[in-house]
Amino acid sequence: MTKVEIMYQNVSRFELFTGSNSTKNLHLYHKLGYKEFRRDLLSSKLELVYLEKILIN
Repeated sequence: MTKVEIMYQNVSRFELFTGSNSTKNLHLYHKLGYKEFRRDLLSSKLELVYLEKILIN
């Protein structure tokens, strides 16, 4: 993620999503400064968590 953020220094916002059961991914993204802004329940077994990181340029 850090390499991607360095490659695209000219953007002001990054957005990604992962499954709500992907606790390791969620922990990593929160650690990198991403904040949850939306959840979508796709089925009784799958919920997507959307995260964003807003950069101040």
